Amino acid sequence: MKKSAVMNTLKKKIREHKYKFTTQRQVILQAFLESKENHMCAEDVYEFVRDNNPEIGLATVYRSLELFTSLELLKKLDFGDGRSRYELNDHNLAHSHYHLICLKCGKVIEFSYDFMNKMKEKIKKEKRIVMTRKLDWNVYIDTAAKTVAEGIVMLKNEHHALPLSKEKEIAVFGRIQLHYYKSGTGSGGMVNVSKVTGIVDGLLEKGAKINKELLETYEQWDKEHPFDVGEGWGMEPWCQEEMPLEEDFVQSITCIKTASSS
Repeated sequence: MKKSAVMNTLKKKIREHKYKFTTQRQVILQAFLESKENHMCAEDVYEFVRDNNPEIGLATVYRSLELFTSLELLKKLDFGDGRSRYELNDHNLAHSHYHLICLKCGKVIEFSYDFMNKMKEKIKKEKRIVMTRKLDWNVYIDTAAKTVAEGIVMLKNEHHALPLSKEKEIAVFGRIQLHYYKSGTGSGGMVNVSKVTGIVDGLLEKGAKINKELLETYEQWDKEHPFDVGEGWGMEPWCQEEMPLEEDFVQSITCIKTASSS
């Protein structure tokens, strides 16, 4: 199939999912048709397009790659070097294949020998193990939650504050109680999750009593001082403005908390 026909097919798929086929998205997809490199990471794509399209930033490339992957226009590949790479998910351009990876230099070679399919069938028959190229992360949610729950946190347990009692009111300080915050320049910055449980959410789910006056104070201050989400992937601020705390206010909350706990 000609590259123009492939691009028309990709354009159609994007519009079928109610997304706009913008010039930037077209340029990024075109990179996969024009580049001699079959497996490109976000930085590769950025370097390929930026000379003729300086308005396209690295954050735009990352967002577009994640969108194309979710629409199954691209395949995301993990070669074990900490970088996600992508290739066109189009059977008219790419045959079904596997990857050989050099452990020394990292070079990737495609191959499509039939013996791999025969080997998979043999393993399935003899070992009752099904080999698949698709990874369903939802399968691992329970395991991940259990691992986090069993994680050890070293705290100085002054005045026997722990374990928390459902009968005592808890004062939660810090704006992070209202937000899910992540930052950095690794691929984890692009992780999409179906649910995020915040500090306050977790406490309430376990039946804890939260100091409502303090929570409402933070909520009002947060409206007046919006959370800075930055300008996209890799450009989130490393810290956030925090609500100033007067000693008298802290003492008043402490007294309320103590009174309700007695």
